[in-house]
Amino acid sequence: MLLAWASAEGDPPEGMQIGPRIHNAGTLARLRYETFDERGNPIDDWQVRALVPTIGNGEGPDWREGCPAACQAELARTGGLRLLRSGEPGIASEWVLRMPVGQTFDMRPRPLQTQDILDKQPRRLGIGSVRDGERWVQRPANIRVTLVEVCAADVRVGSVTNLEISSSHIPFPTGFRTTRWVQLDGCGKLEAFPPPPEATPPGHIKPEIPEPPDLVAIVVRRETGSGRATLRVDEAWLQKHNMPVVFHVAKVCRYDAAAGQWQHLSPPDPRRSTRLVPLSPEDASKGDRVAFELPQETALFWLQWGEQHEDNRSSRRIRFRDALVTSGPVLCNDIDLGPAPPDQVAACVPYADRAEARFVPRPREACAR
Repeated sequence: MLLAWASAEGDPPEGMQIGPRIHNAGTLARLRYETFDERGNPIDDWQVRALVPTIGNGEGPDWREGCPAACQAELARTGGLRLLRSGEPGIASEWVLRMPVGQTFDMRPRPLQTQDILDKQPRRLGIGSVRDGERWVQRPANIRVTLVEVCAADVRVGSVTNLEISSSHIPFPTGFRTTRWVQLDGCGKLEAFPPPPEATPPGHIKPEIPEPPDLVAIVVRRETGSGRATLRVDEAWLQKHNMPVVFHVAKVCRYDAAAGQWQHLSPPDPRRSTRLVPLSPEDASKGDRVAFELPQETALFWLQWGEQHEDNRSSRRIRFRDALVTSGPVLCNDIDLGPAPPDQVAACVPYADRAEARFVPRPREACAR
């Protein structure tokens, strides 16, 4: 269950063996991040310290209260550090707890947010596209993470209760007030790292990542002879735009010619997407990759799928596309049947030995029902 929750936050670093926890809960971890461009040149690097698992960042009552005399005395006695936040490691805590010290891992480029345990503001890393000659390139093109050091910290909540006295002309007790604080012991004195870059000023509009208007990385193909149809990757398009695309099939329907209606088929897991990256010219010349295979039968299908620029992972940027797909050995010569009746479209319905042009119910509405 812990690994499932961690996967929901993001993928683990590439090449990392996911075994049992190496470090105990309550570990103070120091990680180093490095970013590189498409040529392998370094862009930036920084370090971040965070408790794993995190225990909140200024959202609980213990973070917001002051440090009274009892708090200051306890910190002086133990040499501890008063915590105002637990920090953000940038990747799921479960990956950090299973990561060996001193080993560097590559990460799939994605937006990151880290916050050192002493920093007031988080550090945010965005993924963008810049023009390099005749093509768009992604920057940063690579991210590396290293668990530099760990400390088995002792995190405690201290509390003190005082009798409060009114400040009027005649002082009188008004009740008891309990103050709490969080402190970290056992890891020595922590020095602040260089502060993260300043956040974007209010009112400043961050430029959007350019996206080609013709986001068409998936095309329908029919095999010669059998007429079997598949969705394939347009390798030439990926080579031209040189950017990763996330693809998933949303709906699949098959037309029942005898009943004159559409049947809804179960698509792949809608939560599972395929990441398509440009291949090398040598690999791309071997042929288009199969992105989705239809059932191996002669039939008229309707497909709906989504394509998404990987660096613009928001629902408004998903390009949903659909297609009527004739899968069979014979195609219609012409499907121009004239004006279509309401709620119907012209299509080519295949059979084992022929194909028939006819009007069928609009698949989008019929499959939605």
